[in-house]
Amino acid sequence: MPIADDLLKRLKNQFFLLQEHGIYQKEIAYWIKNRKLIRGFSQPSISRLRADLSLTRNHIELLAYLDEMLEELKEKDLYFENSLERSDAQKKEIRQLILRDNSQDISGKSGKAARAQWKSMEMIGPWEIIQDEDMISGEGVERYLLSQQYYGSDDFTIFAKVGFDFVNHPYPFNAGFILGWKESATDNAVEKRCYYNLLFFSDLIVLEAVGFQQGDSFRDFNHLSEYATFEIQQNRLYDVVIKVHLDKIDLFMDNHLVFSADRPKDIYGKVGIRPWRAKMTLKQFSVDEG
Repeated sequence: MPIADDLLKRLKNQFFLLQEHGIYQKEIAYWIKNRKLIRGFSQPSISRLRADLSLTRNHIELLAYLDEMLEELKEKDLYFENSLERSDAQKKEIRQLILRDNSQDISGKSGKAARAQWKSMEMIGPWEIIQDEDMISGEGVERYLLSQQYYGSDDFTIFAKVGFDFVNHPYPFNAGFILGWKESATDNAVEKRCYYNLLFFSDLIVLEAVGFQQGDSFRDFNHLSEYATFEIQQNRLYDVVIKVHLDKIDLFMDNHLVFSADRPKDIYGKVGIRPWRAKMTLKQFSVDEG
């Protein structure tokens, strides 16, 4: 058998074994991306591999990493030879094993540990780490603070402690929490971004989709939900909890449910904050899955 055919057969077999354990393409892509093992292989699939006339080094690496995932299951006694032995509960446990090792948590850290965690997040545009208070702040358009990890293959919850400052700007205040951040393959850094945004005005909240028509963030947006009333107060820290369920999104401010909307189907991606026409100061940011 030619080497290419043998490799594709082995890849297909490893994908099948992982799927039998409840691990699908999103979990595989998540596992690979967060360990930075393969670049440019965000959603591996057998059909894409078959479409390539020549196998690349990425395909060989992918097989090695799928082998590594299966070995990890065996080491943790979560591997079963017979697929009938696996219950739905066991499959969920296996999925959580793959995901939870990469969860990002800045709560409870202080000093150098907290500052190191802020630096580990992806910063687009200038951000200031406030040394004495273990906080980070940013203001202005096209400023983003993002997780390195992807979330959305299962339920997840964001915990944050955040303050808002209206700052001087010719346009009305708005800021937001980002869900499902993705980037497409284009040379235009602005136009390649698409994400969902829990958008805060000074007294309203709405869920919007940004960048899904390959436009920029100023013009390519669509409000998806009804508006909810909530008045932002400056110079105070809010305890924010965003619960992303399989069918809806709930937003709590200081333990009060202030906004709820249907969950978009394609919300898998990075999460974070977007100051835009405001200044946002973050004291805590963590994400739990499941």
